[in-house]
Amino acid sequence: MLPRSQFNTLLTVITDAVERADRGDPCEGYMILLAGIDSVRSACSQGKPWAPELMCRYRQALDEFARRYCVGRA
Repeated sequence: MLPRSQFNTLLTVITDAVERADRGDPCEGYMILLAGIDSVRSACSQGKPWAPELMCRYRQALDEFARRYCVGRA
């Protein structure tokens, strides 16, 4: 189970990414999500038990974002 703080951070990152894309800068939004994934990689390397679940959620968000805004891995 994700710690509430990590879940809240994920929601904030997703919201920020979508807002930037909706204002006309989907590439910036995509980069924000990639930065989130980079931060989770650090947690994974530190052995945080919740990190794999968080990584999965970030990847899902990134894939959905890419499809929606036709950027990155779309």
